[in-house]
Amino acid sequence: VLVSQTVPLPYHSNVPLRIFSLYALLIQHLHVKEGDDINDISVRLFEMVLVPFGLGTVENLPGLQIKVTKLKKERILDAQRLEEFFTKNQQLRDQQKVLQETIKILED
Repeated sequence: VLVSQTVPLPYHSNVPLRIFSLYALLIQHLHVKEGDDINDISVRLFEMVLVPFGLGTVENLPGLQIKVTKLKKERILDAQRLEEFFTKNQQLRDQQKVLQETIKILED
């Protein structure tokens, strides 16, 4: 895919304007011009943004993807456990309520 006359900024109403400004600055810094390959631009952006943070190079991307996938799976499992704990907690509250009512009836 080649870049047309201008590189379109990604737009989403929830993304702050400063993100667009940063994107525009990065594109400008990379000296993007008409006819540039968008994949090459993506790789250069990736390296320009992530390498300074010690997150590696494009060659390390598969390893990062594996880590992200693992974290997503862990997050899903954590959410399931949290839901189970919530359900169990609700059941215990209901049981406690019934027991308190039974105790009150027995005391009367």
